[in-house]
Amino acid sequence: MWLHSLDLHSFLTVLKKLFTTGLICVLFGLTQNASAADAKGLLGDWQLNRELTEKRQPKQPKAKMSNTGFVSAVAVGGVLLPTPGGGSAPVSGTTNLPKVLGCVEMSLRRVGQKVVMACPQLAQERSFAIGKHHGRTVKFSKRKLTEKYSTTSRLIKHQFLVERSDRLEVKVQVKPKRAKMRTFILVFDRASPTNASA
Repeated sequence: MWLHSLDLHSFLTVLKKLFTTGLICVLFGLTQNASAADAKGLLGDWQLNRELTEKRQPKQPKAKMSNTGFVSAVAVGGVLLPTPGGGSAPVSGTTNLPKVLGCVEMSLRRVGQKVVMACPQLAQERSFAIGKHHGRTVKFSKRKLTEKYSTTSRLIKHQFLVERSDRLEVKVQVKPKRAKMRTFILVFDRASPTNASA
């Protein structure tokens, strides 16, 4: 065998090279895996998790007045949830509520200084311009996007947060004037390539 032709010094040199090369490969593999894990952030395709969305809905405060601008039922991510203070007939929709609450599938991507949200349930894409623009404050990091703005009738807050479980929680808070704040939560799983292309 070729080992017999090597002296001890040469054998140890070869062994050292093999060990070093193997160690580099292992470390490179770990680095690649860590980079792949770190690369997962807010941007990408998401699919609504209906079960967790229903489970995480906070209790809504009772409306003191019937004229609060909210319908009696809203479709949060396609999940029909009751909203107090509306009329007697349930309405499936997102009347007077931020449109993101109607999304069942969602795609988030960055275009310049904007984060663009698209979902089949919306007629148009929704842009979040990073920074302060026209009374809207948007902050963006790898795993989190927040927006805050107010109109003459209400205050709106959006929060998109990628959790440690790699799920996306979307929290929408609406505070009408002379009414209590209402919080709605959507939970999304990262869409698999097959689901995304379907």
